[in-house]
Amino acid sequence: MKVNEIVEELIDEVTASNIIARLYDNKVQKWSLVIIGVCIFIGLVTFFIDSKSIVIGVVMIISLLMVIIFSVNNTFLQMKYMLAPAKEYLSELHSRINRESMLVQRLTSYDSWSLCKAKQRLIFEADKLENRIGALVGALNKLGLFPALIALYIAIAKVFGSTNFTDIPYLLLAFVAGLYLAAFSAVNIIGRLREYAFIIGIAEDLRNQVEDVAKEHK
Repeated sequence: MKVNEIVEELIDEVTASNIIARLYDNKVQKWSLVIIGVCIFIGLVTFFIDSKSIVIGVVMIISLLMVIIFSVNNTFLQMKYMLAPAKEYLSELHSRINRESMLVQRLTSYDSWSLCKAKQRLIFEADKLENRIGALVGALNKLGLFPALIALYIAIAKVFGSTNFTDIPYLLLAFVAGLYLAAFSAVNIIGRLREYAFIIGIAEDLRNQVEDVAKEHK
């Protein structure tokens, strides 16, 4: 099916560097993600060696701090767009259009019917994924950083020996931190699917114009 061929075009477009680059907008976010990844690795290794080790609590505190720093930094970026919306937004839009133009050009080689079906499939997959994790993502979007701040407070209290929180297992705190990482990944995937559906829609419109012109000259 040509729909599969269109999906293969998207797979070719999604290189490892593109995926990584889309996860962050600046060096602060980049290194926040790197530190989170290192902490997760250290935490998992330590958990299998000694599930009650204080190292787990320390790396969890660092991870939660990095999640908060990432989110706060992202908020400041959005504020920057609000202060200088025309220049910042249009500059970013110009860069995105340049990146997407080559993909649109390749996709216009397919017929409009196949492009339409591929677009519908991507929208369907995005909706399905969003529905499956809706409870998770929806709750995090509404509560914002509140759960992360609570988990950070409990982790700090546990590590430094507060009598109120010493009995709380690290596994439970890790679960809360993991929710944020899972939600972040899911939102990123859903956004990518909808973005590609939009790009295919542009290619579909261009292809329809070509086909209409061809019909007129028959």
